[in-house]
Amino acid sequence: MAHVFMKRRNFVDWFDNIQMPNEVDWLVVGDFNLTKNPSDRNRLGGNATEMLGFNEAISSLGIVEIPLHGRKFTWTNKQLPPMVERLDWFFTSNSWTLAYPHTLAHSLTLETSDYWP
Repeated sequence: MAHVFMKRRNFVDWFDNIQMPNEVDWLVVGDFNLTKNPSDRNRLGGNATEMLGFNEAISSLGIVEIPLHGRKFTWTNKQLPPMVERLDWFFTSNSWTLAYPHTLAHSLTLETSDYWP
């Protein structure tokens, strides 16, 4: 488990230090494998230190989250009862937000994967 934590910590450190010009339209989209808040899970738990680091990186970069519509969570462990989490995130520059103010993300139907694409 410590190995997974270090990989996530290294990712957050990298993410916090990337250089993305705010005057350029760009998107960062994907499976970050991180939650931002305890409410991003349907069960108690989660790593508060990871959440704090992820939120600090988002804040320091000044990026804007694109809202996800149609679904609150993006991953399931497919067990009974299922655990579900929001692990996929969509971020953009302020420039993009100004140029395309109605941008939002929609999830697709889960077929065979543990992720909702």
